[in-house]
Parts: sequence; C-alpha cells; structure tokens
Amino acid sequence: MDINYLLFLQSIRESSELLTGIFNFITHLGGSTLAIVFVAVMYWCIDKRTGVRIGLSVAAGGIINQLAKNIMCINRPWIKDSRVVPDPVALKGATGYSFPSGHSQTAMSVYGTIAASSKRRAVSCFFWILALLIGFSRNFLGVHTPQDVLTGLAIGFVSIYISGRILDWAEDGAERDRTIAVVMLILTAAFLVFVSMKPYPVVMSGDELLVDPDEMIEDCYKIGGVLAGIAVGWPLERRHVRFMTGVTAKIRIIRAAAGIPCVAILSILTKKLTAPLGLWACGFAESFVPVLFVILLWPLIFTALERKRQILE
Repeated sequence: MDINYLLFLQSIRESSELLTGIFNFITHLGGSTLAIVFVAVMYWCIDKRTGVRIGLSVAAGGIINQLAKNIMCINRPWIKDSRVVPDPVALKGATGYSFPSGHSQTAMSVYGTIAASSKRRAVSCFFWILALLIGFSRNFLGVHTPQDVLTGLAIGFVSIYISGRILDWAEDGAERDRTIAVVMLILTAAFLVFVSMKPYPVVMSGDELLVDPDEMIEDCYKIGGVLAGIAVGWPLERRHVRFMTGVTAKIRIIRAAAGIPCVAILSILTKKLTAPLGLWACGFAESFVPVLFVILLWPLIFTALERKRQILE
C-alpha cells in the first residue's frame, strides 16, 4: 500500500516540474544546516529560551531517530521496490537507512518548537503546517515511505515535549543544569558506543554497496556532537555569560550577520582539520565545534564587545 501511494505521487511529480521544484525547496527547509541557522538566530536575537529548546529538541529527536534507524536498518523505498524512482535532487540528501525520516523529525523539532513556543496563533499555525509539509515532501519526492515520515514527525513532536520539560526542570533549581549536562554527556557516550559496536546488514546490488554502515554511524556521531555541544556550552553560558536578547534591532542584526558566516567558516575548517582523525571523529567534531560556538563562544564574544562599547560611550 505504501509503495502504491509513492507511485501515485511519483506520477504527479513526473507530470509537474513546478510542483517538484516547490517540494524540493520545501524539503531543504528540513535539513540540518538550516536547523543550526534557526537555533543561532533565535538564540542570539529573538528568544534565548526558545533557541535552547530548539537545540535540545533537535538533539534529543536526532538521537532517538538515529537509534531507531540503526536498530531497524530498513532500506529506502527504491531498494525495496525498483518501480519507485526518487527525484534526483532529493536523492543526494537521502543517504543511509529509511526509517524514520530524519528530515521530518528535524522539521518537527525545529518548526514545531517555534510553533509550540509562539503566543501568536497565526505564527504557530504557519510553523505547524510547514513541519507537516516538509514531512509530506519526503513522500512526494520518493525518498521515504509514509511510515518513515509519520514516525519521524512523531519523534520530533515527542522531542518538543522532552526539551520543554528539561528546561522547566532546570529553571527550578540552581544546580540542575549541571546535572542535565552530565546526563546528556553520559547518554551521548552510551549512544555512540552502541551504534559503533552493533553489527549492520550488508546490502549489495552486484558489487555496489547500497547502504554504507560507516556513513550511518557518521550520522550518529554528528547528532552526538550536537548534544555534547549543548551539554558543554549551555550551562557555561547560563552561569558565566548570561547574555540578553532584549537589545536594539541594530545589535540583533549585527549578532546574526557576523555570527552566521563564522559558523559556516568554522564548520568548513573543522571538517578539514579533523578529516585525518577518521569519518566518525570528524563527524562528531563537525557538529560539536559549531554548536559550541553558537551556544557559548559567540555569545561570550559579542557580550564582551557590547559591554566594551557601552563603557566607551
């Protein structure tokens, strides 16, 4: 039934380049790169708490999602049925196992958190709908089954609840952020040990390896780096930097305009510098360093500069 549904969407896609282009654009909004940008802009410039909550939601949802992927090891639709022909553009970002959908989970974790945190109904509805559209785009483009998408959305929704409860609990006690950080680091280590040591099926088509376990494990190390970066940076910022988002629009623009390029440059440099360490370590560092920069280092820098400017004025 799920394959027939994908084939029906495939027939629509093949007859409409416009719809295909629209859904390719929508699906990119659920990528991990944009997730970091949303966390950064929200955290630095709009609502600090919501920014942290998005980061926690993405990390918690990502851990659950990757754990499910690497335990279930379910192949992509076109591997299960050769009649499914995924969109070539979407195929580039559709690596590894299929269930659950990572884009759907990330979309719900990011945009669902914004929707859940917003007090304006129109804004909330817009972001809920956007999260659902990103999930549907994975079906429309032929890279995930309906089960993949619905489970990914559900994991993202659960992660919204988890991140909210974590922050609520942390705000009720002075030392609780440290406890949360330690637990997150322990969970990250346990998760990475598990996915590194478990056996994986070898799926071949002739001499071609269809799913590379090393790439799947690398994805796990990337999301592990996100959670570890938050675990280290969030309590340190909370205790020692304590920057505020209640600043002028000009300062907010400067924070984002200067910070986002720094994140991009740092990601590229980290990937190049850590490449000799191997695929897994490089994946971890590629996420850990930019997240730590977003959560702690850039707030430390711009807070110091803003305070210095105030003194000079």
